Amino acid sequence: MLGLTRCATSHRERAIENESAEATIMSGELEAQFTTDYLSGDLLYALEVRAQQKLIDFADYVTLIGNPTIDSTFRQQAQEQARQLFIHPQMLVVWEEEQLTLESFLHEIEQKSDNQQYIIQDIELVQPLRQDSARREPTRQDSAQQYSGLLTFSQLLATEGQEVAYQRKVEIWVKKVDKQFGNEHKQVWEVFLGSIK
Repeated sequence: MLGLTRCATSHRERAIENESAEATIMSGELEAQFTTDYLSGDLLYALEVRAQQKLIDFADYVTLIGNPTIDSTFRQQAQEQARQLFIHPQMLVVWEEEQLTLESFLHEIEQKSDNQQYIIQDIELVQPLRQDSARREPTRQDSAQQYSGLLTFSQLLATEGQEVAYQRKVEIWVKKVDKQFGNEHKQVWEVFLGSIK
């Protein structure tokens, strides 16, 4: 019986070691893919999906910022999180029929505090991410490697049982950014939202 227990334990230990080794290899491969000079079709697709999630996250943050029943500290944190989704704080955001910079938009939402829900629906990729040398990223004119794309979506504003929908489009940008991994700094590809029109 003791032999069977040791055998089972050693199989479990070996399985755990193998899983750990596989995870390390996969982590290394994933890191290599996101630090590579050019992105494969699979990675571009993964970044397109991530851009859609960032758009949904933005809607969630806007809803939190405009909710007066939520503590102001959390609302401030939501503003900071919303800023980090965009490639630059001067991106333009269309709200209802008004076009504002991101900073002005976030400030206006906080001031309104009308508990309006900002809902994103029907997201569609209309221009897949592609390397675009003709169009320069808005924050770095010297950027040699960049990818851009375009999403369309329905912006639904809901307040006290009333809903108004607007058709919008948002630029998506991919660029390399510095990230810290333990004590190391590496350049990795990251996707950001651009102007919402």
